[in-house]
Amino acid sequence: MRVLLVVFSTILGGIAMMATSANAMPMAATPMVGCDTATDLACRVFAGQGLTGASGPFVVPNSGNDKEDTVEAALFDVFGSFIDIMEVAKSDDSVSRGLTITGAGSSVGTWTYTGAEELYLLTIKASTDFSIFNVAGLTTGPWTTVGLVNGGGNTPNISHVTVWKLVGDTTTRIPEPGTLALMLTGLGGLLLLGRRQRVYARQRT
Repeated sequence: MRVLLVVFSTILGGIAMMATSANAMPMAATPMVGCDTATDLACRVFAGQGLTGASGPFVVPNSGNDKEDTVEAALFDVFGSFIDIMEVAKSDDSVSRGLTITGAGSSVGTWTYTGAEELYLLTIKASTDFSIFNVAGLTTGPWTTVGLVNGGGNTPNISHVTVWKLVGDTTTRIPEPGTLALMLTGLGGLLLLGRRQRVYARQRT
């Protein structure tokens, strides 16, 4: 019973953290928690940054590109568990694969995905930095490079936007509001059951 109460309190704390993050987010997306942050950014990853990857220490290459292994290392650095992702589409590919953006060559615009895959993450690459956003359940939204920095210390123009999906079962997933609601309902039922069993035991004695 005491363990259930601790878990219940932990989940409530997580909901409060998610609500706080959502109020501050610059995009129609949920910021990743625990990354190196900058103004109006959910998560910033930059060239030369040291990360704790699933296979050991990982240094972001000088290009700062949002390659799959780099994004996965950044996620592991945040959550401490491996999250397997796969690229769905990139805005500067010769074949769009359903992803289009407005504002190419600038620092602000919108993105739209019309493909069939269920999206999970969106990365925004500019100069030798990129940012990560959770876009689960979304197919369109704004993007910005504000908070990313080029060699002159200024906000760079965008290089590309990439969208990602989850692959198979993962050890860690970012809880969605619906999932949290189901978890709370289940825990509430367990707490009520435990209380009834104690009352019944007292009545029999």
